[in-house]
Amino acid sequence: MSAEQPCLKIAYWELDTPEFATGLEIVQEAYEEAGICHKFLQIPYKRSEQLLKDGTIDADMWRLKEYTDTRLDWLVPIPEALLETEVGIVFNTGSVDPNNLQKSLEGQSIGTILGTVQGDQFIQSMGARRVIVDDHKSLFFLLKNNRLKAAILSLPIFESLRAIHNIGPEVTSLVIQKSKVVHVLAKKHEHLVPRLNTAFQKVLKKRSFFDRTSPTN
Repeated sequence: MSAEQPCLKIAYWELDTPEFATGLEIVQEAYEEAGICHKFLQIPYKRSEQLLKDGTIDADMWRLKEYTDTRLDWLVPIPEALLETEVGIVFNTGSVDPNNLQKSLEGQSIGTILGTVQGDQFIQSMGARRVIVDDHKSLFFLLKNNRLKAAILSLPIFESLRAIHNIGPEVTSLVIQKSKVVHVLAKKHEHLVPRLNTAFQKVLKKRSFFDRTSPTN
């Protein structure tokens, strides 16, 4: 490991799906490839944002590109994306008509994760209310108990959580946007971007995100 600087502190939030675990694995391999000392700290979404902004931590495992694009004054994304994902709205077909979403969702509560910007424009366009929760477990609890009309999240993560939380086929999803997922650094570490970008390229060329999460691996 490089002796140029102290070990960088990297925040992650949850590891309850293969997707989260794979993201952590890729980030770790990229830092090892770059020869940068690092350690992971489990910190909630919103708290990690605050700590990254004030310089207490050095990096976030991953964020949507839409999130980073509005915060470039204090963070810097690694250009090489870990993956491209679909973000969708998840709902129960018994209470939401997929052919008339606006009528079904107007004035209703749609859940998102604390510290994300997923689906903000969609929620506004539906005339719905945004309800912010701490984690995916809470999101699905509220959805299953009809305290949310719908939820917005990454669809690959939804499919993993469907099995974990025994979500039946009556709960379905629709894609509302596609997005890149990127690793982010505090602005003070911008000089590390070329080095880490090359490392991410090498690691992902060997085994892409979806190669690692496919059932045959």
